[in-house]
Amino acid sequence: MKPITFALTLLLLSECKTNPDQCNCKSTFDWMTETFMENDAGYRTLVEFNNLDGVKNHTKALRRRAKRTRHIRECEALMNEWLHFFRKEHIGIYAKSHSLGRQHNTSSKPNNRSTQLKALNDKTLYLKIFSFEYQYKDQIDNLIKQNELLLTSFPNLIIDIRGSGGGSDASFQGLLPFIYTNSMRWYGDEFYASEQNTIFFEQYAGKRSDKSLLEMAKKMRNTQGEFVIFNDPVMTASFDTVMPYPKRIGIICDRYNGSSDESFLVLARQSQKVKIFGEPTGGAFDYANMNSIKSPDENFELWYAMSRSTIRNEYPIDGIGIQPDFYLDRFLEEDWIEYTRSILEQQ
Repeated sequence: MKPITFALTLLLLSECKTNPDQCNCKSTFDWMTETFMENDAGYRTLVEFNNLDGVKNHTKALRRRAKRTRHIRECEALMNEWLHFFRKEHIGIYAKSHSLGRQHNTSSKPNNRSTQLKALNDKTLYLKIFSFEYQYKDQIDNLIKQNELLLTSFPNLIIDIRGSGGGSDASFQGLLPFIYTNSMRWYGDEFYASEQNTIFFEQYAGKRSDKSLLEMAKKMRNTQGEFVIFNDPVMTASFDTVMPYPKRIGIICDRYNGSSDESFLVLARQSQKVKIFGEPTGGAFDYANMNSIKSPDENFELWYAMSRSTIRNEYPIDGIGIQPDFYLDRFLEEDWIEYTRSILEQQ
């Protein structure tokens, strides 16, 4: 995608090029604040409700510090301090060497292992999902397809998503028929139609050749400066049959789950089969669909959210998380998997 050219780009000095540990932090800070304010769905929501108390003072104080900052890591920390005034997740700016792997993953834990399915005994199956990142969608779908008979032969199923850190809602769609007992409601997203966000959507839609994405890109292009809803505010998922097995499903989560993990839990919790075990999740749901832009000196990469949830006011999850039905902690003597198994098998 072609970056937007800002007038302040001309202010950047060449010292960042000559010394990789030095940068013009003030100029980069000004670029970051301007770019964030123009494109982030969370910030635009504050503007919409004229709720900007404290933002100007916060910006003024950190800009003064940026003038005195030259080291690239100190500048990175300072700019993230400014960003985290707004929220903690689905947001951030990273020095070039730190930028990889930041798009969706809210966990600091690496996810490079395969999805696993195994029987714990003759009553309970255990499914470990290491990540819902889109790159693992085919792996998850293939495992489900190859083991459909097994999945429908055990009365209990444990789905362990601890540490996933988010990803794509498309990656968990194959699990829904096994969870389903009644229609499940899920909620649309509103995208902020800035120029930068529209460019992203136009290019993404072009690559995917998806009719709905192309229509959304056109709608954003024709509605600049406003929020545009993708699909409907509330949608319903239903299937033709309720599978008799598994009868009981326990989903294990922790503080490292967020974003698409939480989308999965919002849907799964509506099933009469499901109970959630573990810790409250990280809370990275209300503002999502990340985009990134490189700074003019190419030393930093800004990540921000293009969309907001349609239920962010009625059912806020950011900073709160999804609360489990069974809270598990470090004082629990039993292993979390074993504890979940014992609860499911008692029912």
